[in-house]
Amino acid sequence: MNKVRFLSMGLTLAAVLASCSTTQSGRVESLIRFPDHLGPNWKTSGKSATYTPETIFEYIDGEAEIYFPYGLKRASSQTYSDGKNVVVADVYEMGSFLDAFGIFSNYRSSTARPYQAGAEGFADDYQIMFYKGPCFVRITAVGTPNDCAEALQSCAQQIDQNLKFESKAPSELDALAVEGINPQSIRYVARSVIGYPFFNRGFAAERMVNNGSVRVVVIPQPSEENAEAVLRAYADFLKKAGASFEYVSDKLTAIDPMYKSVYFERFSNVVVGAINLSDKELGVLAVKPIGQRAAQVFEKAG
Repeated sequence: MNKVRFLSMGLTLAAVLASCSTTQSGRVESLIRFPDHLGPNWKTSGKSATYTPETIFEYIDGEAEIYFPYGLKRASSQTYSDGKNVVVADVYEMGSFLDAFGIFSNYRSSTARPYQAGAEGFADDYQIMFYKGPCFVRITAVGTPNDCAEALQSCAQQIDQNLKFESKAPSELDALAVEGINPQSIRYVARSVIGYPFFNRGFAAERMVNNGSVRVVVIPQPSEENAEAVLRAYADFLKKAGASFEYVSDKLTAIDPMYKSVYFERFSNVVVGAINLSDKELGVLAVKPIGQRAAQVFEKAG
């Protein structure tokens, strides 16, 4: 089975992203209805199970903490078998629509094979994952891929139909609707976008600039003052680290201890940066269009 890679996570930015998040009302647990069967010979193996944040370690010990920054409320699981193979369906209710996208995006790779389910999904021979509303769905097969393929798809399609939420992406992703952005590279990181505590909740993505790929980060804040404070905190960190940097008029250029050449700029209440650059000008080109659009999106949302 393919191993899943996770991005690093860190501190909370409750205010701006709570106000920006598209939450959806309704008791989710009443809307989670697992299929009775997945096709010929595929039946449920016992009753479905439900886990809370207090008991989730009983089910996914070692992985559970990844879900907490995204506001995990409960998880429901149902197992199916045809006597030889097994399919496990998990539905996680997260804190918000954006949080559901966030946990989904941390599983998806930029080269994942798209799968049409929910707002967005991906699939391989052993799994299908998608998100819809505040729910993240993970369906995993254990057995022979050819024997499990139809059951996997049947399970995904039925759960998708049973979740009565709109199949659309969070409005916050409009901030990254910029030419050159690879949509499948977009991540919503609930803690420490690139591992620094002063860069809290935000987005990361890859953008093509001058035929090269640039890693960019978008860090919205509740106000312009907060955004200024974030950039100052980065400058203070660089100074203490003895790094070379220049911080003038809301623009910061530096040789970061971990990310080499970087460029960051504040646009209203949003800080946008580019890391691992070959030169500063590439960073400016990568950041400007995103910053202008992100400022519009998050000013309006706030």
